Amino acid sequence: MTQNGDDVTGTLVGPRNFSLNTQERLRALVAGPPAFALRRRKMEDLEASIVRAISAHEEKTGAPLDPSALPVEIVRALASLRRLVETHNRYYPIEASLPIDVATGELLELGRRWAPIPLPTLENLSARSRGGR
Repeated sequence: MTQNGDDVTGTLVGPRNFSLNTQERLRALVAGPPAFALRRRKMEDLEASIVRAISAHEEKTGAPLDPSALPVEIVRALASLRRLVETHNRYYPIEASLPIDVATGELLELGRRWAPIPLPTLENLSARSRGGR
């Protein structure tokens, strides 16, 4: 119930822990998603495509992927993914304005110590293609 007695329990407006003023809403509409979010999505999509390519290659050949004879498309995709991860690790703390723990000097993300994303390896992606994580 609101102060004037209206029942708002059936509305689509739910509880929230933040609000945006008009200027912030306009900026979000014009600027779009932050660079780190777009980059993270590219990383996830590229990683998934590499895992699918490894799986398809192993299914086609009937043998595990040979690291010494990688298909060119997997080599290029893995190099692109590694560059994206390196860029993300370099710029994410700045783009996301991560706070610094005054006591330790460490960057914090959601209240915990932030750690860079590990660089993807062929071994990890191959394991994922076989169902391991």
